[in-house]
Amino acid sequence: MKLKYWITSGFQIFLIVVAASFLYGLLITVQNSYMDWNDLWVLLPIYQLLFGGMMQLAQTTGVYKLNLNLALAFGSTRNEALLGLQLFRLIPTLCNTALICVLQAVAGENAIFTPLTALPISLGIGLAGGALGTVIGIVYARFGRLATVLTVLIIVALGITGGVLAVMSSEPQWLQSLVSHMGFSWLVFGIGLILYGAAMIPEHRTVWKYSVRM
Repeated sequence: MKLKYWITSGFQIFLIVVAASFLYGLLITVQNSYMDWNDLWVLLPIYQLLFGGMMQLAQTTGVYKLNLNLALAFGSTRNEALLGLQLFRLIPTLCNTALICVLQAVAGENAIFTPLTALPISLGIGLAGGALGTVIGIVYARFGRLATVLTVLIIVALGITGGVLAVMSSEPQWLQSLVSHMGFSWLVFGIGLILYGAAMIPEHRTVWKYSVRM
């Protein structure tokens, strides 16, 4: 179990994000006659950002009820569990960010981002999603249904946002204009980093006080 379990889970989340992003992009491309296959590859990083954040939120929410309980029950120390939780969140974020940067570098002039702007934006969204999922997961471990309702509402809101962005993505100039400013990119990263750091405080206390449930 121990760290291998968390590392494997992190890579599984990354693969799910990539698959979901591609299938969503394929669906949008097929449904809109004004889009061609080149648009799918150009816009795929946008879908990766959306699904990356959503998966961080969804997966981290349930980690304290199931994954943490299993890890501690099979002999992991609390320090190992804390490190494992970091790997569980950071592996998919870092892998997703690396793939987005590669895709944007390959896209050349058609890219919505440059690799230098994609890097902080992707990291910031992933960190923010992990932080929000951490807080909701801690609430879920203590109060159950309240966190479930809150998670559903947030995911619905993110889904609506993704739908709006997908519709607007036929004219991506507004996105290019927004993200072309390095200040905006690093602002996103800064907000994500602050939220992630703040979420580690209640997580540390929760893990050390956690009682294994068999």
